[in-house]
Amino acid sequence: MKLKIVVLSISAIILSGCNTLDPYSGEVKTSNSVIYGVGGAVLCGVGGAMVSGKKDQLKGAIIGSTACGALGSIYGNSLDEQESLLRRELLNSGVQVSRVGKEIKLILDSNITFSPAQTEIKSEYYSILNSISKVLKKYKNTRVDIKGYTDNSGLRMDNLYLSEERAENVRKFLIQSGIKSGRIYARGYGDMNPIYTNTTFQGRAKNRRVEIHLSEL
Repeated sequence: MKLKIVVLSISAIILSGCNTLDPYSGEVKTSNSVIYGVGGAVLCGVGGAMVSGKKDQLKGAIIGSTACGALGSIYGNSLDEQESLLRRELLNSGVQVSRVGKEIKLILDSNITFSPAQTEIKSEYYSILNSISKVLKKYKNTRVDIKGYTDNSGLRMDNLYLSEERAENVRKFLIQSGIKSGRIYARGYGDMNPIYTNTTFQGRAKNRRVEIHLSEL
C-alpha cells in the first residue's frame, strides 16, 4: 500500500503543472513533458521496487519514480519545445503542423512546393524548408521521416516515382542545409494513405503532399 501511495504521489506532483494553453489553437492541453514524466515515474517506480529487496522496496520505488519521471519529462519537453518552435517558424506558411502521438507531423502541400508533375522544389519554397532546417539543427536527436504522396490520377507506377522523387528532393535539400544524412529517411507511397477523398478536385489536391514526421532517434 505504501509503495502504491509513493508512486502515485510522485506522479501527482508531475501532473500538478499539466495543463497549458496552446497559443495557436486556443486549446487547453496536457504537455508531453507531463505525459512522459508520469509514465516514466509509474513504470520505473514499480520496476525499482521489484529489483529491490523486500526491505528496500519503498526506497527503490522512490528512486525509480523520481529518476525516470525526470528523464521522461525531459524527453516530452523536447517534443513540446520543437512543436512550439515549428508552429512559430511556420506560421502563415501553408505548412500544417500537428502532433500525432510521439511524432510531430508537418504536411507540405505539393501544389505549393512543386509544379504539376514536376519533382524539383520551387525556389520560393526554400525559405520555408530553411525554417524547418533551423529547428532540426537545434534538436539534433530528432529523426526525420519524409513521405511523398500523390492522388490516384494517372498510372500507379508514375505516381510512385513522382512521390519518391519529391520526398528525396526534400531530403537532399535538408542535407544540403546542414542536417546530417543519417537522421533523414525518404520514401514515396504514391496514392496510398489519402487524407481526403479522391473523387473531388479539392480532395485530390490535398492528397498531393509531402509529409515530414519528426520523432526522437
